[in-house]
Amino acid sequence: MSYLQTILPGKKWELFTPIGFYKHGKTEFFRGFRKQLGQSNDFFRLSEGIKGQVMIAFTLVSFQTAFKVFKDKFPATKSVSREEVRAGYQLVKTHDRVRRMADTQEFRFLELPKNRFHPDLLDELSRVASVSVNLESAVVVFKHLYTERLMMPLNIYIAQCSSFQLEQVLEDYGKAIKELAAANIFPADMLLKNFGLTRPDALFSRL
Repeated sequence: MSYLQTILPGKKWELFTPIGFYKHGKTEFFRGFRKQLGQSNDFFRLSEGIKGQVMIAFTLVSFQTAFKVFKDKFPATKSVSREEVRAGYQLVKTHDRVRRMADTQEFRFLELPKNRFHPDLLDELSRVASVSVNLESAVVVFKHLYTERLMMPLNIYIAQCSSFQLEQVLEDYGKAIKELAAANIFPADMLLKNFGLTRPDALFSRL
């Protein structure tokens, strides 16, 4: 592991989860997250891009992390249950090693300081995720929440990239779908907003 750290200095907890050390990876993630909360002052904010139908996504940009929590109700056009979504996350955790699904961490009853939340996000959480979230006087309690590396949605990237970058990323988008299929993983929707980039050469499915 120390060798991997020398060639991938920007990676912390992500070094552990791909090789099966999920609990240690989660511990490293949370340790870094709490440290960042203590030394930063930016707000948790709603994520960029098209809102999801199943989950609310919000970010802490200084930690390059996205947080996802279930909405109270799914639209009639979305024929999926909470249990099926959870099963999808579990499949990725234990099965996907093809580098195309973002590594996630799952938390229950996670408390975060309420004064770090933007008012717009607090309003959104109280309106559409009251089953999964308790807004208390000093903290926001998430009964169930997922985290993953912050990504730029592919649809947003395409709208602002150059012609050369567009050709590269669409070719990689096709490769991502093929590699996922080879691992017996089929994204429910092939929409561009369901894929994202952590950097220009790393395209992932956002589940």
